[in-house]
Order: sequence, then structure tokens, then C-alpha cells
Amino acid sequence: KGAEWNRGHMSAAVSSPSLAPRKKPKQIPRPRVCKENCIDGMKKMATSSVRLVLADPPYGIGVQGAEWDGDDGYLGFARAWLAEAVRILQPGGTLLFFSSPCTIWSSHMNVALEESGMEHQQTLTWIYGQGGDARLETMRAYAVRSETIEWWTKPGGVHAFHPALAAERYSEEDKRTALAKGVGRVNEASLDKGRPPRTWCDVPRENSRSKERQYGKHPAMKPLMLAERLINVHTNPADVVLVPFAGSGTEVLVASKLGREEIGYETEPDYIELMKRRFEGHGIAST
Repeated sequence: KGAEWNRGHMSAAVSSPSLAPRKKPKQIPRPRVCKENCIDGMKKMATSSVRLVLADPPYGIGVQGAEWDGDDGYLGFARAWLAEAVRILQPGGTLLFFSSPCTIWSSHMNVALEESGMEHQQTLTWIYGQGGDARLETMRAYAVRSETIEWWTKPGGVHAFHPALAAERYSEEDKRTALAKGVGRVNEASLDKGRPPRTWCDVPRENSRSKERQYGKHPAMKPLMLAERLINVHTNPADVVLVPFAGSGTEVLVASKLGREEIGYETEPDYIELMKRRFEGHGIAST
């Protein structure tokens, strides 16, 4: 289960799509991951040097046994890395950050970004169907099957947005239904372009049986398909992508395979080794 997206190429101009086939990069950039706190690392980066900051920060929900996910001083930490992310973004650059529906940290972070002069575009939702369901008799809250993604842009330039690269293919049954209901208003050629992307997407998690899990454990491994969707839609080929919390390496790996220049920061040695194994498994040497 999961959406299948069209693969095409869009130009940098938001309103000027090109349907020419995407050209593969002559050489896949080698993933760059620095063993360093992202705040310290970003302070060394030049102002206005990054096109996309794609962040999957700790959610502050207190994952059992995970010191990095405690809520002690969380807001101060969040404000610090967000301030650096805003500084290094180019005018027209994009910031996407994941958050949990179980906390209100994202609300505080959104306020901080608004105060910094950033422009909020939309709140997106990643939904997934599978996961260990609790027994109804013992549930104390709704089962979590979604995460939010806040979309912000930096004023002063045109932000990349390529919806055709996230268009979902209609099934043959959906096509027949649409043609029957929309006689004279829709045609098969328009439906072949795909369903316009919405503020939510259904992408399966990397569960315990996923191929990606064979490289090692990580409590919040994001699916490759989701990272591909976000990077394709919000960047252009050869753009610089920054991943402040590299974690399992999903976003770094995908950015590299899509021909973007990228850099990730991570402090946990086990996760850095996990990333190296994943990169090697995908036939990519890292730096």
C-alpha cells in the first residue's frame, strides 16, 4: 500500500512546469555527514547558503531509553537550531520540520519562526496505516498513525514547488468513476497527469520487515518514499539540502541519490555507523 508518484522534471519557476524527462545527475554526490551538534555545525556555515532545511528533530515525547528525546530545555534547544536554520537559508529557501501530534512543541516552534520573519505556507500530514495497535480495553488515547510536517519559506525569493513530482496515479477504477461523474469536465488525458498532491500523504512506515531495517535499528526511521517526495517537490537539481538531525540517514541518502548537494549532522556514533551501512548498501560511498 502507498502512493506511487509520477517522475518528471519541473523547472525552477513555480508557474512554469516542464514535462521533459528528468536528467540523471552525471555523478551522485557523496553523502556528507558530520559528527557534530547541528547548532555548532550550522554556525560555521555561510549565511544564505542552503535551499532546503529538512529536519526531523527529537519530538520531546520522552522515548523510553532515548536521552536525546527528553523535554528538558526543549524549547530553548529548538529556538537555537531554528535560528541558525533561518540564517543559512537562501531567500526563497524552504524549511520543513516533522513533529508529533502528541505534543504542542510545534506550536511554540511555529511562533518562533513567525517572529523570525519566516512565512508559513501549510501544515502537512504524513499518515501511515500499520503499527502495533493497543487493545481497546487498555487504550487511554487515540492510536498515533500520523505525524505533521510544518512548511515554512524565507521571504525575498521564489520558493521551489513542483506539484507534478508528487502527483498520485489514479487507479483504473478511480478513472472510470471520475469520467462517469465528470462528463464534459474531465478527460482521460487530464487524469493521466495524476491526482494533485494534497496536504496529506499516505506512505508506509519502514516497519520491522522493511529492507532498510536490515542495516540497523533507529526508533524514528523515515521512509525513503516520503523523503523523495519532499525533496523532489521543494528543491531543484543541484540545490543544497541540510539535514540537521541525520539520524538513520534517510533524508541524506535520498538527497544524494536525487543529485542534490547535502550535508547532515549527527552526534550518536551508532547512528553514524548505521548510515554508513545504508549508504554502502545503496552503492554510495560517504564522506
